[in-house]
Amino acid sequence: MRSGNIQGGRWALRGTEDVGDGLKTLLVLENGFNVANRKLGQGSDEFGRQAYVGLSLATLGTVTLGRQY
Repeated sequence: MRSGNIQGGRWALRGTEDVGDGLKTLLVLENGFNVANRKLGQGSDEFGRQAYVGLSLATLGTVTLGRQY
């Protein structure tokens, strides 16, 4: 049994919240793992794939901060 070479196993928490007047917050916490040995990917960093938060306003766009592709 091998974990995926191109797209390995992952789990993520993703969410958005409408805070009013067209403003939305967003959150992404994404972690990789090896299904064969049940260990974390990305050097065992928790949320080692992506981890960021942001604000989005329809008229101005989106700004995000954190580890992202």
